[in-house]
Amino acid sequence: MVPVSEALERAKATRDARGGRVEGRSAFDALAFSGWAPETVNGRAAQIGIVCGLWRQYTTGTGFVTQAHDHVLLFAAVLAVVAAASAAPSFLGKTYGGDPKSKKDVGIFTARKEMIHGRLAMLAIAYEVYAELSARGVTAPF
Repeated sequence: MVPVSEALERAKATRDARGGRVEGRSAFDALAFSGWAPETVNGRAAQIGIVCGLWRQYTTGTGFVTQAHDHVLLFAAVLAVVAAASAAPSFLGKTYGGDPKSKKDVGIFTARKEMIHGRLAMLAIAYEVYAELSARGVTAPF
């Protein structure tokens, strides 16, 4: 049996840049292009956005582009709150650095599923915007 203190030291020594807090690693490393934060934050914001956007579209009939135009400050506030909540462990955590892959899976809640759901939400928003613009007769610029 390995003592807890020794196990913690081994775990600390074997963490890589994608894991929890590592001495000498800046919390801003997560924001790099190859870091975990950009896709995670955008995916989480997109999950909130697609649910709220579809609900508002269902209840009021306004499309995504109209909603984005009319509620820019709300959009920015949601993005800021999601970014702050996602980055908080990187700035404040001692053992968990904020990367979802460094956290232990809990039942059906896994980092892989969160990433898939975030990507699907981003694609759904892109499709909704494309569908709305196509219905208005606006052609894609590419």
